[in-house]
Amino acid sequence: RVLDLSGNRFGGTLLGEAVGMLMYLKVLKLSNNTFTGPLPEDLGNLQSLDTLELDGNGFSGTVPPVLASLILLEELNLSFNDLTGSLDFMCGRNDPIDAFRSDCWPNSNSSQGREGVTCACCTLCCGLNERGGGDCRENAEMTLG
Repeated sequence: RVLDLSGNRFGGTLLGEAVGMLMYLKVLKLSNNTFTGPLPEDLGNLQSLDTLELDGNGFSGTVPPVLASLILLEELNLSFNDLTGSLDFMCGRNDPIDAFRSDCWPNSNSSQGREGVTCACCTLCCGLNERGGGDCRENAEMTLG
């Protein structure tokens, strides 16, 4: 029930049909590869998923709102990708995600020509620090709200 393909230099786009067939998967880790393109809507079929780690790739576009339907999800890491738009659709869940990371660090992506994401309920916001390295910090919106 665990599929960990992290750090294997896999690339290309994720095939939605293939991902969607992993319905009983509890943990999916695809971190630190070279995947690109949009996140497939079929991720919403993974209703048993409690951990989804997609950080450190080249995923782009907006995050599909169907991820909010993953009611067992406790850990979601979307950081260090080229995702854009708002992730606030994830904030209305009855059971908030315990560890939620994304590239919501203010202005972290704008210097790279990327829009980044906004996320009021992310626990950590990640991006490039002053030295050009990757870093994550507590989400200011979480601590102020």
